[in-house]
Amino acid sequence: MNRLRTYGLVSIAASLAFFALGLLTHTFEAVPGKIVDLKEIFGSSGGGSSTYKSPILSGRESPTESWISVEYRYIVNGNEYNSRLIGLYLPVNLSMPSFEKGQDVTVYLAPFNIASVLKRGADLRIVFALFVLGICLLIFYEWATKTRKENA
Repeated sequence: MNRLRTYGLVSIAASLAFFALGLLTHTFEAVPGKIVDLKEIFGSSGGGSSTYKSPILSGRESPTESWISVEYRYIVNGNEYNSRLIGLYLPVNLSMPSFEKGQDVTVYLAPFNIASVLKRGADLRIVFALFVLGICLLIFYEWATKTRKENA
């Protein structure tokens, strides 16, 4: 039973840590980069596939789910680096500018070149989901503990 409480607290802590890391990306240094590769998989909620481009590639609204993979290259102190990390986001239905292969982009680089991102901030969907999960687990833990004591 204590595991529920632990999982709830860990989930809330993870949501807060994820949010803090997202805020930290606003302090990352901006460096020039270039899109090397761009892949996108998209389909409808009914399981079928769509024949038109999603908002990421075309800038249009789309009812489809869009999973993207972007590879970009940047140079720091004469060394060339490649990365696929978009940011602290789920790679689905992102609100991002349109990208094209070979396009110049701004890459946000963490101190000591630990990580780089194309989009600053944290995905609030993840933060919210982890926080709500933690609260629900704690509520269920309290309810189960109360019920157990009443029936003992």
